[in-house]
Formats: sequence, C-alpha cells, structure tokens
Amino acid sequence: MTGKKGELYEQLCQCIEYFEKHRGRMRYGLYRKMGMTIGSGAPSKACTSG
Repeated sequence: MTGKKGELYEQLCQCIEYFEKHRGRMRYGLYRKMGMTIGSGAPSKACTSG
C-alpha cells in the first residue's frame, strides 16, 4: 500500500504488535479486583503533594 492508506496500515500494524507484545501487562480487570490503581494519576498526585 502507498500513500495515506499505507501509512494508516503501518500504524495499525504497529499498534497490534504493541498490544500483542504487552498483553500480559494489560490485565486491568484483575488488577482492579486486587485493589491496585490503574493509571498514573495517584502516583503523580502523591509526588506533587507535599
């Protein structure tokens, strides 16, 4: 593919590869059940408060 469609296809392939590679880290439902926070909001706030 060439042009804009080719660029979009490449970006899509990169996203798919990323999610396949990092799938084991993306178990958010399990992490929430364990009481873990998801995202960087809480740690970021803790670092700036004080």
